[in-house]
Amino acid sequence: MSDELVWEAPPTRETKSKYAPIAAELKNNPGRWARIQSSENPSTVANARAVFMRVASEPQFEARSGKDNEGGFGLWARYRTAEQMKSLKA
Repeated sequence: MSDELVWEAPPTRETKSKYAPIAAELKNNPGRWARIQSSENPSTVANARAVFMRVASEPQFEARSGKDNEGGFGLWARYRTAEQMKSLKA
């Protein structure tokens, strides 16, 4: 490793994350929920939620995890509409 400093910004997370295109699609469909992850292991879903929320860092993004109807676990996300954002402030 070189001792010289290279002054540059790091690459954005969006370019490296599999969740960037998902976040973009949710943003194009505001207010609609989508399941973005399924697993038999709740830890897998919890970890996916943490990564997704780092990529989708705008306050309009919401993600919820829980049991799905098949006995596994899922991660659902949406991009809130302006009306949904107003209801948070009430």
